[in-house]
Amino acid sequence: MLDFVAALRGIQTADSPEGVVDIVRRYLGELPDEEAADLPWGLSADLLQRPSDIALWTIQMRNEGDASRPSAAYGRMVKLLAEASLRIAELGFSLH
Repeated sequence: MLDFVAALRGIQTADSPEGVVDIVRRYLGELPDEEAADLPWGLSADLLQRPSDIALWTIQMRNEGDASRPSAAYGRMVKLLAEASLRIAELGFSLH
């Protein structure tokens, strides 16, 4: 199982936007069911395919705010997506 710290490290050292997406997908795919249930409906490894999907989910989850979903799993996912978005931008990916 890919734990949170290992996923963050992987994101920080990924050498391509696709590599970042793969790490986030792997993390999501390996979440225990009870943690995955704390995430918004529709956020899944199967549906997260492109760097732009990460940007979309980062914005959506931050806009929802932790007040509506106070779980630790939700907070970790917000942090992971934010780090993934930053790394993708560092690697030069643009939505334009």
